Order: sequence, then C-alpha cells, then structure tokens
Amino acid sequence: FTELTNLENLYSQAFQNTNLQEIALSNTKLSEINDAFRNVKKRNSIKFPQTITKLGDVFRGCTLTEIDLSNYTNLKTLESTFSDSRDLVKVTLPEGLLSINNAFQGCEKLATINLLKSLQTIGNSAFSGTKLQIVDLSGLTELQGIGSYAFSSCNELSEILFPTSLEQIGEYAF
Repeated sequence: FTELTNLENLYSQAFQNTNLQEIALSNTKLSEINDAFRNVKKRNSIKFPQTITKLGDVFRGCTLTEIDLSNYTNLKTLESTFSDSRDLVKVTLPEGLLSINNAFQGCEKLATINLLKSLQTIGNSAFSGTKLQIVDLSGLTELQGIGSYAFSSCNELSEILFPTSLEQIGEYAF
C-alpha cells in the first residue's frame, strides 16, 4: 500500500485477515506496532521505521518462514510478535533487544535462535512449544530473569546453559 509518512498510530487489527503482500512503514512515525496485521497470510515483505521500539503481535498466525530484524537497532521489546506462526524457522534479532515475552510461543518449526547479549528478560511463554534443542544463555551477561513457561513444551530440549547474571526462573519455565 501507499507509504504513509505522517502515520503515528496503527490500531488493533486494522489490516487483519487481508492478503497484503508488501507492507512499507519505513517512513512513518510509529514507535510501536501491535496486532494491526494479524493473520495476514500472504505477506512477503514488511518494512518498519527505524524508530520502532516495540513489536506486539504483528506476525501472530502468519505464514512467514524467516525474518531479519537485525537493522532495527531501536527495537527493545517483542511481545507475542510471532505467536502461532507455525512455519517460522529462522529469525535474526537486533542488537539492543531487551525483552522477549510470548514472542515465539507456538512456533512449531523454530529449532534454533541466536539470542543477543543485550537481552535482560525472557518472559512468560517466550519460546513454549518450539523445537529448540539447545538453549545457550551463558553469554547473555545482562539476563536477569526467565519467566513462567518460557521454554515449556519444548519437547526436544536437551541442553540448557545459564548465565551467572540470572536472578530468577519462573514456574514451569522448562
């Protein structure tokens, strides 16, 4: 769709269940995007503004197989961002990301992820229901907490390495 240069707010489910293939938001004034594009099935490309700090459940239920967020260095929070995106196999996260909450819950094909040292919180259900086999958190020197159910139902999980900075692990985390 047409580039929207003055757009400051994009409300809940604004484009839900559409067949948009390209979404260009790179010149908007958005700092947060929540569930505006939920269940958009044929999305091939999406471009966010560099000002983005939080992604809510933007990709929930989408058919993405991979995405690269590494250029969005202002992005601090993923909140249910990829929940139930069952085909997702590869994600590249940006430096500076601080918090992941419910972001990959139900991503049934996600077997590996590279977590960055800036990460402070792995929140509730962050990776539950994924195919992660090894979770190496040992290099995450800022990680303080792992939320409840963060890695629950990861039936193939066989190894976990913790950082010395870790202060709390929630109930049923693994």
